[in-house]
Amino acid sequence: MEAGQDARASCFTQTWHEDVDLLEPLQIKDLVYKRILKSQDDESVLDRLEFVCLVYIYRCLAWFESEEGKAHVRQDGFGKLCVEWMRNTVKEFPPLPSTESQVTSEMESSRASIVLSKNGDVTVQMVDRTGENLSRIFTREVEPLQVMTEGDLFYDFYRGAFGTSSNTNVTEYVGLVADKSPGVKILEIGAGNGGTTYHVLERLRKADGTSKAAKYCFTDISPGFLAKAADRFSADASIMELKAFNIEKEPKKQGFSLESYDLIICANVLHAPRSIEEMLTHCNK
Repeated sequence: MEAGQDARASCFTQTWHEDVDLLEPLQIKDLVYKRILKSQDDESVLDRLEFVCLVYIYRCLAWFESEEGKAHVRQDGFGKLCVEWMRNTVKEFPPLPSTESQVTSEMESSRASIVLSKNGDVTVQMVDRTGENLSRIFTREVEPLQVMTEGDLFYDFYRGAFGTSSNTNVTEYVGLVADKSPGVKILEIGAGNGGTTYHVLERLRKADGTSKAAKYCFTDISPGFLAKAADRFSADASIMELKAFNIEKEPKKQGFSLESYDLIICANVLHAPRSIEEMLTHCNK
């Protein structure tokens, strides 16, 4: 072959995919769920993760009983609900070991087991970081988001922490759509740190590195997420569009053309708006 001449593949592999348009919703659900690889130790890891969380809850409640903590017990609002939830939660579980040394020993044992599980390391890191800062959060010395977003932990957590199998559900469905309709145009609302985006883009990637999607519009109400997304998803820059978008407001007034996307992804965000009905109306546009 002469220099500069394009290499051509002499063979190919034929791949058969399910036709998403011919499947009933329950069939799609079963198909997607079957593709999630469940770990044998999921239940055991959850029990140990539950114990670690419970220790932090007990410690936070003990702090609220101290002279320093009593001044920060909220009498109303979200803070009060948090404390009430913690008090009710500890009643549902057996008491902790009687000595602090026993608690510490079991904490370390639980952490070690969690870390050995798939994606357990980033999960326990987030639990530890949040748990160790609970008193500072309640005194408003730090904001919860400030604690979680330090470094890349927040991004890593949403991309693949223990219990984020919903990313696989979304990814597999989007893949089915793209297999049937290459050149699909996708809008993601409330994409945030891009945990779901990462998995979807990887699922859409073809063997030559290009994407099955023609456009992927990454949006969030906070412009701060957009710059990081541009860097993280630079491999798909040719299809990526990044926009600030508030789903509670009219899409057209924010520069969006109506009925211009084939698929809309809303991962862990539709609970946030004040009016679910208004938000769904805007999505349908």
